[in-house]
Amino acid sequence: MSSDLYRLIPEEGKHLAESHNTEGAYRGVYLDDETNKPSGAGGVH
Repeated sequence: MSSDLYRLIPEEGKHLAESHNTEGAYRGVYLDDETNKPSGAGGVH
């Protein structure tokens, strides 16, 4: 297992989609804070 850690720097007004399959996990997709609709791909820096 890798010991690399990544930190998400979210875009303003967006949040990552939570996984419905894995508790505590997130998907690599941004959702708009107001509409909760997909608004881009999430990334780590």
